[in-house]
Order: sequence, then structure tokens, then C-alpha cells
Amino acid sequence: MTTCGFGDFAALRNRVQAEMMRRLPDHLARLHLDAEQIARRQRDGLRSLLRQAIARSPFHARRLAGVDPERIDLTDLPRLPVMTKSELMHEFDDVLTDRRLSRALCERALAATRDEPRPLFGEYTCLASGGSSGLRGVFVLDADAMIEFLSSLNRRTMERLVAQGGPPPGGVQIALVAAASAVHATGSAPAWTAGGAVRIVGVPVTSPFDAIVARLEELRPQVLYGYPSMLVCLARERAAGRLRVAPEAIVATSETLLPEWRATIEEAFGVPVSNTFGSSEGLVGVSAPGDPAIESTPTSASSSWSTRRIVRCRPGCRRRRSSSPTSRTASSRSFATRSRTASSACRTLRITDTCARWSRGGATTCCAGEPPRCIRSSSAP
Repeated sequence: MTTCGFGDFAALRNRVQAEMMRRLPDHLARLHLDAEQIARRQRDGLRSLLRQAIARSPFHARRLAGVDPERIDLTDLPRLPVMTKSELMHEFDDVLTDRRLSRALCERALAATRDEPRPLFGEYTCLASGGSSGLRGVFVLDADAMIEFLSSLNRRTMERLVAQGGPPPGGVQIALVAAASAVHATGSAPAWTAGGAVRIVGVPVTSPFDAIVARLEELRPQVLYGYPSMLVCLARERAAGRLRVAPEAIVATSETLLPEWRATIEEAFGVPVSNTFGSSEGLVGVSAPGDPAIESTPTSASSSWSTRRIVRCRPGCRRRRSSSPTSRTASSRSFATRSRTASSACRTLRITDTCARWSRGGATTCCAGEPPRCIRSSSAP
């Protein structure tokens, strides 16, 4: 069994931040690629991904037997075998492309994680999904994957800062009302951005609501990130005069942004809302401010280096507002993502995601007629 002490996170973070700045011009250029340029980069990325998977992962070598990476085109993507999360977790050690890693080692790193990730071999960090589907996922990202993940989320903000002549004195402060633990992607963001020109300050969504409001009043952030169900509560506080922060931008993440919630948030804060989709596997999508569409284009996702489709609620689903426990509507899509991670160098991965909303008591139905599946019975903070 491989043994490994946890590395120096500060050293890894400094390396990631420096490389993000070095790659910034390329990431900003991706926002303006045309369709032909996107397709070419996707094809080249897919072929490179397949070569690495076949060469380094026993699991993928078996499932991709007979696939010639040099002859693969984007139109062939639907024919590649799909890997489910249950397969990933069951075959975890064979999926890995660095043989020093194992599921046991990754679980040990996650168990030791508090405010900061615990690096493995000075290169890898581990994330876990929430497990709301009934199966908790574990994912490993190397430094390169984390650079791409964070850059894809931040490049719209960075483009605005560059257009304004750079960050203001003291930098930009983003308040993120989300997960408390760095085991989760949103919970790890403050640790990765600490000391940078764009800093994310975590405000745990599990805190008492009055404490969240007080912390935001103290921070007075230029940008406010958060779960839509929390942002709408904060919008109502601001409309009532109990929250006086005036962020220049608001970004929703991790939950479905319902149209009525968007309207309430934008009216209360006076700024358009951007919407994001991000998964621990490295899939990222960001909408333009005020635009309800999250598109898998270089203006919203890292599709210039991978091939992916954003997971959405089932087509046409707009659940009726009513009081309810957290409920969800499942949607399933397949995508291939090049994250260069040790956990899955190549995936055509089927994701079943959820459209979750917080409320209090009662029941909710999807407009498509499906009954909700309650994944948490307690009320939102």
C-alpha cells in the first residue's frame, strides 16, 4: 500500500496562483474564439485525452480497447463508452493514472481536510461530492486541473478587471456563501485564492442566518457568490433594509437558479446575476450577467480544451413555487472532460444532477409531473 505524508498546501497554492496569472492571456483569448477554433481545440484535446487514458489508466485501457485516438473526431464522441459514478468509485484504483494514488489514500486526505486541502505528493488535492444521489463521489485534481478549473470560473471577472486597468488597490474581495469544508469545491475556493489579487472569503451557509448577514455587512464584498436559495433570502433582507451591502456583481452557483429567484435578486441588489455550473469533476459553465443560459462555449466553459455539455434540469422544467423540503428533478447527460486529473484522465461520464431548492414544509412537484425526491428534510439556513 502506498504511503504518503501530506504536502505543503501554501507552496502548491502559490504555484497554482502564479500559473493562473501566466495563463490569463490565453484564458481571456478563449472568450473570443470562433466556432472553428473551438472545434479544433476540442478535437485536439479529445485525442490527447484518449492517448493519456489508454496509456496510463488500466480501467480506461480496457474500456477503450480498439479505439484509435488519432482517428477520433468530435462526431465520434457519442460512441465512446460511458462511465458512471458508481463505476468510477468501484474501479477507483484502476481509473487512476498515477499508480502512487489509491482510494484509501484519497479518503485519508479527505478525512484530514478542514479549511485547506491536504496535498498528496505535492501535486494532487482531493474533493468529494455531497452524496445526495446516494453515492458520494471522490475526485482527484492535479495542479494543472485546478489551474484550469479556477481560471474557467474567474476569467470573466478577470476580463472586467483588465478592462478597468487591473484590480483596485487591495484587490477584489468575493464573499462566497457556500460550503464550510474544503472537502467540497466551494469550500476549498477561499484556500486556493488566499493572498491573491482576487480573494474569495468563505461565509459558511450552515451558519445561522443572522450571522451570515452580519458577516457580509462586515466584509462589504465587491462580488457576492452563493447558492440561489441563499441569495434570494439575502435579497429579501436587502429589500427590507436589514442588509446594506452593494456588490458590483452577483454569481449563483451549485443550485438551480429559478427565474423568480433571479428576478428577486436582481431587483433587490440592482445588478444582473451570472449563473454558474461547476462539478467536482472539473466541468464548468458560466453565463453572462443577466443571461439565463449556461452554454458549453468558451465564453462560459473550458470547452476550448475539452468537449462537454452542461447538465441542466429536464427540458421545460420550471417547478411551481410552494413550500417544500429540498427536492430535485434529475437530468442526465453524457460528456467527455479533459481535466488531466489523476482520478480520471478520460471520461465520457454520465452525470445525474439535481435541481435543488430550499424551503420549509409542504411539497413540490415538477411541471413535468414527476414527484419530488426529498434529499434533505431540514430547512435551509
